Amino acid sequence: MCSGNLLEYPGDVWGLTYGAQPIPHKYPGRNFEMRKGLFPGVAGEGGMATWPKGRLVALQCDEEGEFATVAVLPRGERIRLNCSVKPSGYIKTAVRRFGTGEDVAGRTFGDADRIVGDGLAVPVTWQGEDLLKHEDTAVILRFQLRQAKLFGIEFY
Repeated sequence: MCSGNLLEYPGDVWGLTYGAQPIPHKYPGRNFEMRKGLFPGVAGEGGMATWPKGRLVALQCDEEGEFATVAVLPRGERIRLNCSVKPSGYIKTAVRRFGTGEDVAGRTFGDADRIVGDGLAVPVTWQGEDLLKHEDTAVILRFQLRQAKLFGIEFY
């Protein structure tokens, strides 16, 4: 059973405390006398479950795949990804101006630099440039993934 809140700790770690008992709290019913002797000598345990910051859930692509976000108005001119990509994989990003059906010039999959490796804040670039060039309009971010996990997208 988890208790408390999911909290951020130093060192880019998230944590949640828990308690564990050898007998489920509903077995057998709520009669504590009936629970005695079921698991003699097995004590309850407590601890903290931890994850790297922002890595509680991922979009995972074991082979190859694509997806797109909903239209968003970016809060910044750059994006970075919380991701983990195998050496034989990649993530590529394209920026599509909302409503036009076309990618922003220079921000296509063909221009995208491949992301490989593991990081909590990996910058997205196109031929070495990192600006979105969205001109304060809503965009749809499109992603191609191969052997990758994407945990989060951040504008900055």
